[in-house]
Amino acid sequence: MSIVQKNNIAINELRCKILECDKVIKSGCALRIRDLALNGEDLLSLGYRGKEVGKVLNSLLDHVLEYPVDNTPEILKTVIRKENNYEK
Repeated sequence: MSIVQKNNIAINELRCKILECDKVIKSGCALRIRDLALNGEDLLSLGYRGKEVGKVLNSLLDHVLEYPVDNTPEILKTVIRKENNYEK
């Protein structure tokens, strides 16, 4: 395979990745902590404090990146309970 063919394949793969990223951005999925259905104030009201708030928010973002439809307050509260094996 020539260098030109390899470059064309790489360019096509890059175009596909760009289209995938564009779909994700347009879908409104949570890509940042501030996009989550719960925020730090919500976690404070649930009894979380200090660094624990940041850890939980990061964990929730990881979850929502994998399961975008779970980005609702009710589901995220359930996720928190399951991950911590207890309720605050």
